[in-house]
Amino acid sequence: KKILYIDEDGYISLFFFSLFKNSKKIIIQHGFLSKKIPYYKFIIRKFVNLISFLLFQIPNIGYGFGRASEDLYLIYSDFEKKYLISNKTYICDKIIKSNLIKYYNNLNIKNLTIDYYIILPSFFISSPFSQKKIFTILEDLIYKLNEFKKNSNIVIRPHYTNNILFKNNFEKKFNVQFDYSENHKLFFLSKVVFGFNSTMIYESIILNKITINLISNKFKVERAENLSIPFILNDYSIDKKKLFKLLSIKNN
Repeated sequence: KKILYIDEDGYISLFFFSLFKNSKKIIIQHGFLSKKIPYYKFIIRKFVNLISFLLFQIPNIGYGFGRASEDLYLIYSDFEKKYLISNKTYICDKIIKSNLIKYYNNLNIKNLTIDYYIILPSFFISSPFSQKKIFTILEDLIYKLNEFKKNSNIVIRPHYTNNILFKNNFEKKFNVQFDYSENHKLFFLSKVVFGFNSTMIYESIILNKITINLISNKFKVERAENLSIPFILNDYSIDKKKLFKLLSIKNN
């Protein structure tokens, strides 16, 4: 019997599973849980899913974690296991990221030279953050990090689907480094990692980095509280006192 092993748990896995219906299906968790997106994106996604279902019988494009049909789901923690309510899950975070851990250990890094590493999400319709909102938050965050620590060494890591957008439009706007490398080499040199419910947040946690998950109170995002530090944004703005207090505590 053929085994189909996919490191993705959204619409790509649904597509391939529809092609290999007789295969045993194994999925690896990709990202954290997100239950609500802005209404206009919900409408767009509903329309795309209707067309997709009529043409290809694939109903759940863009839904991400937990929406595909599988024989075995490899997941990060008990938090996701409870959400899936399935006996087809296996918690194996260190196994899922074993190559990452091995690679990091082999680097034998003595000094962490990057103060802040910011991981950006994709701007696909499945993302709860719009492009405009992300840049508003990003500008605000960079300004306040430099205010907290003068001349901070800050690195932005765009989602690979947005690399060209950043290179053509935003590199000159932000006076920071950008990490477009395939292995995210500057990530391993970072002290504090900021993210938007990204899979790399979990990678950061596994490597024992200070990990802060930026979440707007505009929508509900499910996350493992014992894993990352949730930083709730008031709408899409960052509370300076709250941020400075958090960074002061974690840097001590």
